[in-house]
Amino acid sequence: MSEKSYVIAVSMIHHGMNMVVKSNTRLVDRIVSECIEWASRDRNEAISAHKSLKNKLLREDNFFNKYPKAALVNKQRWNDFCNSCIDFVALNAALFEEPIHLIHPDQYNKQRTQSNLDLASKGNVDLIPGVKVIREAA
Repeated sequence: MSEKSYVIAVSMIHHGMNMVVKSNTRLVDRIVSECIEWASRDRNEAISAHKSLKNKLLREDNFFNKYPKAALVNKQRWNDFCNSCIDFVALNAALFEEPIHLIHPDQYNKQRTQSNLDLASKGNVDLIPGVKVIREAA
C-alpha cells in the first residue's frame, strides 16, 4: 500500500455500468486486501457475492440512469450505490486479478457535468505517477 493516498476516479464501464465513482487509493487498497483474505477463506462464497453484487449494481445503474435526479433526492441510496461500486471493483480485482480502471483526471474533470459521475464528490482527482489510466471515448 502506498504511503500517500491519491484521489481516484474509478470507471465502471468495463462492468457494464455507465458510472464513474470517486474514491481514494488508501480505501481501495484496504478493501482489496479484505477481499483477498475473504476469497482465500471461502472463494465460492466470494464468487457468489460477486455475482449477486454485480446484478444489484446493474439494476441500480439502470435506475439512476433512468432517474438521475434520484441521486439528489435519495442520497443514502446513491451513497450505497457508489460505495458498492468500489466494493465490487475491489472484489473483482481480488478474485480475478483484473485491474481497477481509473479515469484520467482531465477527462474526469471534463465529464463532471454529466450524470454518470458521482456528483456528490467535489474536487479533482490525482494522476498517480507510474499508474496507467484510461481515456474513454466521449
